[in-house]
Amino acid sequence: MARAMKEMHLRSESRDEALEYVQSLFDARFSPVRTGGEFHFDHSRMDCEDWTLDDLTFEGGGFASEPYGTVTVCRVRTGGIEIASNRVERQFSAGSLFVMADAQEAHTTRWFDSSCTLVRIPVARLEKMAERCLLEESGFSILGREPVSTNAARKWLDVVRFSHRLTLDDAGSDLTRRAFGDLIAALTLETFPNTAVAESADVRVREDAPSVLAQALEFMYVNADTPIRVADVARFSCVSRRTLEMMFRDHMSSTPVKYLRDCRLRRIRQELSEARPGDGTTVTLVAGQYGFSSMSRLASYYHDKFGELPHETLRRHEG
Repeated sequence: MARAMKEMHLRSESRDEALEYVQSLFDARFSPVRTGGEFHFDHSRMDCEDWTLDDLTFEGGGFASEPYGTVTVCRVRTGGIEIASNRVERQFSAGSLFVMADAQEAHTTRWFDSSCTLVRIPVARLEKMAERCLLEESGFSILGREPVSTNAARKWLDVVRFSHRLTLDDAGSDLTRRAFGDLIAALTLETFPNTAVAESADVRVREDAPSVLAQALEFMYVNADTPIRVADVARFSCVSRRTLEMMFRDHMSSTPVKYLRDCRLRRIRQELSEARPGDGTTVTLVAGQYGFSSMSRLASYYHDKFGELPHETLRRHEG
């Protein structure tokens, strides 16, 4: 029997009312954070099976939250949002698409006269999707907040917009909403760096890994197209190079040098895979953006990792 889609909405100028409402939605403990100015909170949610679509306009406030067991992806439409956790502190402006919160991550969010769209996906659904695609049991944790490429972000947004329009029409059945939930989960795995999908992480991070290691991994992936070195990663992470190398050895059975090279190889493969006929993409051009001046060395690393040469990836997707 089809289950009616559940919709919720609150528009309020009261911090206490907004706080109580948010805690009921997320089933977690929140505390208010002030940002100055008048307070305005306008939120609506469509509850589609076990994933949700939220629309939020927020001025003059924010929340500190304990972990609430879902991955939340945010698209900022206007204004700005600041996210702070034990891993990283970032600011995002209009047009940004990013992971607001990992499932097991306490964080503080401040909204600055902003409006945004939020998609919340349970970790269990992402793990189930990863197992279905990889045919193996796989843990899940976010490694980077931002999309692996602009094309991946565009595909994710297109699907979310279409599913939003469809679910507004009650003719969209439970089956349809469930299918879109699966598609959004799969695209989330492809779009944001994580430990479940091989294309996002070739090495698995142990569950007891320190938070500083997760911070280093995110820094390396996000900055793979810049000339950073291991010393820069250690400096960013506020640890010595030796300490960083020991963390990689103990928790990832890898090295910072190899992981940084693999990040760059994955980004190169992503860009070659997104090439279209006539757009000017060449292996040399893309390789140079990620610091590879020797095409023979790139070809060797690339073939060892992906089982084909860079120009074969490019030719397959252009054709």
